[in-house]
Amino acid sequence: MNPQLSKRSVTTPILAGLVVICGCAPTDDHEALTSWRGDDVHFIANGNIGGDSLEIEHTEGDALESSRLWCEREYIVPLDADGSRDYVSGYLDEFKLGGIFSIAGEERRLELEFKRHDFRLDAPGTTIKIVPRVENQTPANDEFWLEWEWHTVGGESAKFFEQSAVTGHFEIQRFSGQPGDDGLVIPSGEGKIGGVVAATWSATETISLSFTVPCTITKIYELAQ
Repeated sequence: MNPQLSKRSVTTPILAGLVVICGCAPTDDHEALTSWRGDDVHFIANGNIGGDSLEIEHTEGDALESSRLWCEREYIVPLDADGSRDYVSGYLDEFKLGGIFSIAGEERRLELEFKRHDFRLDAPGTTIKIVPRVENQTPANDEFWLEWEWHTVGGESAKFFEQSAVTGHFEIQRFSGQPGDDGLVIPSGEGKIGGVVAATWSATETISLSFTVPCTITKIYELAQ
């Protein structure tokens, strides 16, 4: 029998507030972000992707943390033979950064997905490598997939851009939050994730990013044996 994942727990963020970023033609003169900007909530990104030249800067001073920026943690929890959750064998499968931005007057929702790595096990300062996404091929213990998605805002949200990075790295600096009684899952609304990213999607598409984002959403997926 093939394993099946079923979504059990979802908390929805408040999607309000905008961050204005550049929607001009791509250029190569962006200042690369090479160090983490600290534990205060922020999302700072420079570079080019999907035909857009991006300079994003959001800081905690806007006092709109959960409405402009959020983080979503996704856990995989196997089921025992009796159908109960085996939290001891569970793990963090990915986390996503989300935000609402405006590019040249067009509102977009970003989903930046850090996939197939258990980041809760990494000590601050650990560097994890970005590798190309290959389905049915699990990244090594020091690797992960990074995926950039743009979605429309308002009405029925639709994804109109999706691309996986091919190389780069993520230096993790913050993974906070206290697991509940199960010893694994950090509840929605607790903890932050932070670090610095340098990623390449193509010869003309690179992004550097520093972030510390509050995790407002937790999801659990059950793995049926």
